[in-house]
Amino acid sequence: MKKGVLIFVFIICFIVGGFFVTRAMNQAEDVALSDDFTSSFINEDVETDEGFHYFESGNRKFSMWFPEGYYVGNNHAQYSSKPHSEIINLFEESENENGYKGVFQISYRDNISNERAQLRLERLLEDFSYDNQYETIDNESAIIYYGASNYELVGRQGKKTDPSLSFTNRFFALIQAKNSDEIIALNYRLSCPESMGCSYDDNSERIFFEKFIENIHFTE
Repeated sequence: MKKGVLIFVFIICFIVGGFFVTRAMNQAEDVALSDDFTSSFINEDVETDEGFHYFESGNRKFSMWFPEGYYVGNNHAQYSSKPHSEIINLFEESENENGYKGVFQISYRDNISNERAQLRLERLLEDFSYDNQYETIDNESAIIYYGASNYELVGRQGKKTDPSLSFTNRFFALIQAKNSDEIIALNYRLSCPESMGCSYDDNSERIFFEKFIENIHFTE
């Protein structure tokens, strides 16, 4: 009997020890968990899809699925949190398998009228859309306006082109709450070092971006 108990205890210790070793290895590999500032926003006890972590904003006004391999910029220009607003910049730590890096710029505001929300959408369209094109997602709590474009330098000037005819390296979204006066405006940009020949995977990037924006939720 005693021998059986000892074996059982040993097995439990082995399983628990293996869990913490695996968790420590994952934290070492993923900057979202190893970076002290970024990890302070993450709750590992909340379940998400693979490749993401559950993230709560500093002012606790919204949550989102935070992508693995990214970290939150930790200076006044990259992060700011106030009771009625928050600015967050997310940076991909290293080039992905296709050779480019991603950057998110996210801005939360409340006390926003429908007119001001419309003006914010128009600004996003002007800055990031091709020919003012966008789509909408209408769910129970919010309306999401989103779109994409290709941006490239032609000489010394930037030019936005139809992403369906080339590749997509800029995405944008405006998320407007239905039951409150809150909005979140964001953009996602992909950059390729000049020395590298990057291979853009439009389909996977669109799926990634849509999953990201669909899992941003205002705190009720």
